[in-house]
Amino acid sequence: QNVVAQDQVVVEQNDGRITAEKAVFSATNSASTFTGKPTWQSGPREGSADVLILDRVSKELRAQGNARMRLPADQIRIVEMSPSAGANRPGSVDAGKRLVDISSDAYDLRENSGVFQGNVHLRNPQGRLFCDLLTASLSQGPGEESRNAVAERRQNRVEIVWLDAKGQTNYSWSDKAVYGYTATHSVTNELVTLSGDPVVTNPQGTHTGDPIVWDRVRNTVYVANEKSEIASNTTNTPDLFR
Repeated sequence: QNVVAQDQVVVEQNDGRITAEKAVFSATNSASTFTGKPTWQSGPREGSADVLILDRVSKELRAQGNARMRLPADQIRIVEMSPSAGANRPGSVDAGKRLVDISSDAYDLRENSGVFQGNVHLRNPQGRLFCDLLTASLSQGPGEESRNAVAERRQNRVEIVWLDAKGQTNYSWSDKAVYGYTATHSVTNELVTLSGDPVVTNPQGTHTGDPIVWDRVRNTVYVANEKSEIASNTTNTPDLFR
């Protein structure tokens, strides 16, 4: 009915691998539990937590406590510069070669999606994101785009910090940030929509409105019902804002 493996446990299948100090397998339950500094790896993705639970039927991986994950930047793009906007930025590197680090209290992963909960912190060389809940599609390989992601507030405001094509640091705060990617025929849209009293600030000034839409392809920010405070050392609204 049960199998318990202990001491330097390694489970491998195809390109997937889990290591731990202890693993418990049950004949009556499709979930296997790994404890003792467990780590996992699947293709270019990897992670760790206090407890890992793998459902062998649904292929869902649950990470609980001090949950961490690393994956290529092009597999989750909520703070990743659009290739067309960032290609000419000095020092730019292909997104497939950059890595994103995500830490949270817990996360659930399926083949092409992830839900991260509690103290979510996403970091890559182009920016970072803080939120309480992040739900995202995860692309599977080169040529595939992550289609959507939603960052939400439970207690703390959603904060995004990003570098624009000119290398300027921009900050935003909102109750919700929704990333969406669509490609139809020859038209590509890649937008981050901030709502819930959003604020965007950069060296040129502070901008409020609701919603605020960051167009990642055109590298512009559109503000509805805009109220702006422009810094005193400049006379023009920055090119980023339209």
